[in-house]
Amino acid sequence: MRLRYYRCYSCKNDTGAFGKDFEVRTEDSAPLVKLPDNTQGLAVTCPTCQLSNLDPRHGGNVVSVVCVHFEPPRTKDTHGREGCGHIACDTGVRVQAHRPKGQELYASGEPLAVNCPKCKESKAYKEMTLGGIHPSFDVPLPADEKGGPLVPELHDYQKPADKTQPPAEPLKAKK
Repeated sequence: MRLRYYRCYSCKNDTGAFGKDFEVRTEDSAPLVKLPDNTQGLAVTCPTCQLSNLDPRHGGNVVSVVCVHFEPPRTKDTHGREGCGHIACDTGVRVQAHRPKGQELYASGEPLAVNCPKCKESKAYKEMTLGGIHPSFDVPLPADEKGGPLVPELHDYQKPADKTQPPAEPLKAKK
């Protein structure tokens, strides 16, 4: 049996955004089928909305996802720079160990990139995210009218024109 990860973009996750993750246990010898985007893959169905990736119209909303583990930093001061060399959900698994093709291990020191459910439950992950709050956001983000974080726009950073200065004269063409 092998555990595979998928994401359904027709369903909302716990934060209210589209993209709910789910797991499927399959046999290693499960047959591959032709998907609507002309690739080969396993036939899976979202357990929440029952959408199949074989659906010709909306099947592209169910996608395969690579499992990204959390590699804790050596110390808390080296957030995202220098990992300790093992994954958070199983300290016996080395990150840099050689693996045969098809058995690759993906790990990140960036908590926002991690989707392994066991790593997210680990003490190291919870310490780095302060229980779910990412340490990079050291100030509270203002909310928009729907309650989500207000994303700054480019015009928020541009200084308004100084009305007291006369406008610059246009350049004259050289003869």
